[in-house]
Parts: sequence; structure tokens; C-alpha cells
Amino acid sequence: MPVSLPKERREPDMDRQTRAIEQQSARTGRDGTRPSRRSKPAFRPGILGVINTVVLAFLLGLALWLGDLASSHAHRDATLQAQLSAARVETDAAREKASERLRSIESLTRKELITASAELKKLQAQLESRQIDEAARVKAGEAMVRQVAAREGKARQSDIGAIHQRIAQLDTEFEKKMAAFADAVRRDREAFQRIQREWDHAVFLIHSRFAYTTKNDDGTVDRHYGTGWGTGFVISKFGHIVTNKHVAQPWKFDPELAAMEALGEVKILPDTLVLAAWRSGSSCMTKERTPDLTTGFNNAGLKNLEIIVAAPDSMITKTMEIGAASIDYQVHDLDNNDLVILHLKGTKFRPVVCRPFGTNPPLSKLDQVMALGFPRGQRGLEARVAESSPSVGTVRKVENTIHITASIIPGNSGGPLFNPKGEVVGIATRIYSETLGICLKIDHVLDLMKQVHIKDLQGRTKVVAADPPKPKEIMGSHK
Repeated sequence: MPVSLPKERREPDMDRQTRAIEQQSARTGRDGTRPSRRSKPAFRPGILGVINTVVLAFLLGLALWLGDLASSHAHRDATLQAQLSAARVETDAAREKASERLRSIESLTRKELITASAELKKLQAQLESRQIDEAARVKAGEAMVRQVAAREGKARQSDIGAIHQRIAQLDTEFEKKMAAFADAVRRDREAFQRIQREWDHAVFLIHSRFAYTTKNDDGTVDRHYGTGWGTGFVISKFGHIVTNKHVAQPWKFDPELAAMEALGEVKILPDTLVLAAWRSGSSCMTKERTPDLTTGFNNAGLKNLEIIVAAPDSMITKTMEIGAASIDYQVHDLDNNDLVILHLKGTKFRPVVCRPFGTNPPLSKLDQVMALGFPRGQRGLEARVAESSPSVGTVRKVENTIHITASIIPGNSGGPLFNPKGEVVGIATRIYSETLGICLKIDHVLDLMKQVHIKDLQGRTKVVAADPPKPKEIMGSHK
């Protein structure tokens, strides 16, 4: 351990040295002269003494610090050594406890393994016994299956033979039905071809033209013309033919024209109506592709055609929006009153045979029918001759009207609808969709013909209600 000097002993020595230095400095200052070389040896020992004192003090302090540090390290080492010893004791105790626990576990595990091994052997023995039993059952089942399969195999072979026989029978029946269907189609086609040839003379191309005027801003009036094209057919031996009203009087069914008339912009002139009819196969057009009014029948130059009866007008009110305003106008409804009867002057008229529905409907769904007429009117004519065109289809449904798949396009309106027997059952009237046309029942025409019969017999010019005429007097007889 380093030895430190007492503080009381160190301080007087330092004070003496300090005072000596101060005295020397004071003397030098009072003299005002620099010390001589002789006085320098006396000053040097004083400085060295101070330095020695400072160094000695530093060394003593260092020695004290090192001593304290060594003492602190020694104390810490002793503490750590004591803690280490205590930890070793605890570790040894824990290791001993763990060893004892491990030995106990090993003892228990051996016992459990022995028990488990015995149980496993027991289970293996049971499994082997069950496998033997199951194998025996499987063999017995296979034997039973083979017996059943042998019995069912014979029955199955018999069933398969019966099935093949039934299939062959069905194939034969199907072939017969297809042959019958093809034969029926062929017969229907041949029947309709015969009907077209037989009744083509009774079909007429119908043309109508009327005038209407429009007002100009300067008060003048311009005249315009509207036209209609369609088909008609002979309904009596007296020269009556039936067609649609919208063919003979087209302005009644034109909503745009009716609305303009309601606005006062248009004036329709019904008295200007020109009607013309040409029998199928006759010349009907001029070289300029205009209606030839020198042939056939008309109410203009030849004056051998007139409207004899028209079904009552069924006008309905519609509204057209024009900007913020609206205009109400009347137009003919598309109903069963779309019929007119024309009269042709002449002889040698052979009427078609009509078959009313009544209590014994002549048509059912999927029945074959044929429409005969002039599709597209004059536009459908390649030459200047009125050449009719048949269209065959099937009946989709029969309700208030007849829905058919035969093509019904403008120009067909008013034409006859034939069944395979050659009987007229309806009148082609309008288009429902691209693949569906609508026909009126022939019954409505027969009802309208009751009025025609009275007019013809009595020579009256007004429409009069009457009892039904005798078929032989006015219409073709039923086959």
C-alpha cells in the first residue's frame, strides 16, 4: 500500500517555497534592474523544488487512486467468487434432482412400453383373426355373386335381345312414319299445286288510288296521291270478290295521314278513289310500269267495278305528340272489320269453296295451309302480267284470328287461305312478325255476304241486314 504524507506536514514546505519566490520577485521589482548571473543559482533551486513538489503530489494521488482501484477490484472478485460458488452448489443440486427424475421416467417408460407391446400383440392377433373371417366372407360373397351373375346373365341376354328387337321395331316404325310424313308432305305439296292451278283464275290483283291535298304557305293547294296494292278472290258466281278494307280504302288505316288531316294540313278526297282489279294471268301494267286501266276491271274508264259492301268502320282515337302540343286523330282498328266486298260486272265467275269454322273447325295447330296472292304488289311482278305466288306454311294457333307461318307480306293482303282440301278457311290480312302472319276467319266474309245477297236480289243500294243466303245461290258449294 503507498504511504501518504500528512496534509499538515506538506503544506508548510510549500508555503516556504512560495514565500521565497515572492520575496525574490519583490526585490527584483524594487531595484528596477534585472538580476545578475550571480543571483540565478539561488532562483533555480526554488523552481525545481516547486516542480518536484507538484510531481510528488501527482504521484501520491495516482498511488492513492490505484490503491483504491485495486481494493475495489479485490472486493468485486471476492463477491463474484462467492456468487460462483453458490451457483455451483445450486447447479449440482438441480443436476442431481434431474438425474433422479430421469431415472424415474425411464423406469415408468419401460413399464408402459412393455404394457403397450402386450396390447399391440393382442390387437394384431385380433386383426389377423378378423382378416381370416373377412376373407372367408369375401369368398362366400364372390361365390354368391357368380351364382347370381350366372342367373342374371341369362336373363340379361334375354332382355338385351328383347331391347334390340324393340329398337329394330322402333326403327322400322320411325322409317314408316318418316316415309308417311314425306308422303304426306308430298301429297300436300301436290295438293297445293293442284289447288293453285285450279283456283288461280279466282284470284285478282287489286289496286287502289286516291287523292289528297296539302296547303302551301301562299294559300295554294297541291294534290298528291296515295296508293294501295293487294289481293282479292271471287266469293260468288255473280262476280263478288272479297279483299281487305285497307287495300281498297288505305287512307283509313294511315295514322300519319289521319294526324295531318286532324291538324288541317291535309284534306283527303275519298271521291277520287280509283279501284282496279286484274285476274291472275292477265295483263295489268303498261310499258311504263304503271297500272293499265284499259284491261281488267276498274271504276274509272271501264266502270265495271264498284265497292258493294264494306264492314262497319272500327275507328279508334290515338294521340300524336308534336313538340309541347298533342293532336288527337282517328284511325281504323286492325280487327275483323278489315273487309270489303267488290262487285265485278261480267259473267263466267267461278267462286272458291268456303269452309266456315262453326262447330266443326276445319283447321287445327300444325295443319298445312297455303296463301295465294301477289306479294309486294306490282313490285313483285317481273313482267306486265298479274302472276300469283303461293306460300305454304303451318297453323300455329286458331283463336279469334288464324296465325300461320306462311309468308304474309304487303300485297298478300286480301288473298285466300286454303286448307289441303282446297277449301278457303281464311283471308290473309296482316303481318304479325317476320315468321308469322295473321288471317281473318272466312266466317266474317260469309256474314258480310248476307247483306250482299239481299242487295243483289232486291237491287237496293243501301246496306240491309238479312237472313243468310242459300250457299248454292251465291257461293261455291262445299266439297
